Amino acid sequence: QKRIRKDDMLIRCVTGLACSAVALLAAAGDFTLADGKGAATIVIPSVPTPSSIHAADELATYVGRITGTRPTVVRGESSARPRVVIGNLETTDDVPVDLRKRLSAMKSYEASVLSVRGDTLWIVGKEPTAELRGVYRLLEKLGVRWFQARTKEDPGDYVPTKAVLAVAPFEEYREPAFATRNFGQCSSFNEPIPTNGMDVLRRNGFKPMPMFAAPYPFGREGWCKRPDWMFYFASRIAPRDQKLGGGHGTFHEVAPHEKFLKTHPEYFALQDGKRQGKNCQYCVTNPGLQDLVVSNLLAKLAKTNGMGSYLFGQADTTYGWCECEACRALDPPGAAAKGTPNVSTRFNKVVKQMAARVWAKYPKADLSVWAYHT
Repeated sequence: QKRIRKDDMLIRCVTGLACSAVALLAAAGDFTLADGKGAATIVIPSVPTPSSIHAADELATYVGRITGTRPTVVRGESSARPRVVIGNLETTDDVPVDLRKRLSAMKSYEASVLSVRGDTLWIVGKEPTAELRGVYRLLEKLGVRWFQARTKEDPGDYVPTKAVLAVAPFEEYREPAFATRNFGQCSSFNEPIPTNGMDVLRRNGFKPMPMFAAPYPFGREGWCKRPDWMFYFASRIAPRDQKLGGGHGTFHEVAPHEKFLKTHPEYFALQDGKRQGKNCQYCVTNPGLQDLVVSNLLAKLAKTNGMGSYLFGQADTTYGWCECEACRALDPPGAAAKGTPNVSTRFNKVVKQMAARVWAKYPKADLSVWAYHT
């Protein structure tokens, strides 16, 4: 052979014509993904998640590029052997008991397992998109590398070529060490990460978020109206990571000042003895306002089976904080700098109460809160 890479899983040294046939055969007991006769069948659940569909396509594409033979992808039961089973614990019923038990016990919802057992290669994720991580891990072990975003001139990756692609029996469980691995461009909504950039990040273990990935000119809201983009993000972003809103709109979404200031002035910040609608500051301790926020979030989670991320946030201004007794009571003791209350302290106390109500019904919801400048 012209070139032998040390990081290839299988190295076949061919020194002469008499031995050339060896390069076309897998070692006894190996699992063959593809050879000159055909390729293993990729099996996904009969009702697969978008991530399983995408994971199967990625594996089939790269096996095809490596060997020249693209595997067939089927849904549901298949008697074909050898086979590669791709799925997650929510959709794949026939996962071996010991694999399911150990994978279920792993901490991260992104945990996955690769396991060769006889004529079956299992690529299973704990939750949707984890199986995609498993496929990329396998491709990495097969020598594929992703260096940059693809362009028309350059796919941006390295793909070895082999007549026979086989792996020796092995089993590997993996989960990421960091929960958040994200490239983002805060406030750069007109020129966000394009899809080819998102793909190279996803393949290398990052998980960029939808709001920073919708291509111009569609923006964060426009992609929701396009089925192709809905599938694109659903197949790459875990349900837990789908953004459900919040941020600066946490209170304004449920109680816009132009509508509620007259009917419910108690929802808004008390300033100089008056309830103000200026700067959209709110009285965060008001029970009725908290009920609206919690009810709004519960309604969102009801549509996503309790999955998704939500950020509790405040209005993006630097003054106008509420001066009512209930809000002031949450401030830590001591004089506040320049008379400005420690709104991060009071806000986190309020969020803790609201989050507890949400988690009581949807314990898997990914809830977060930011600290503000004060």
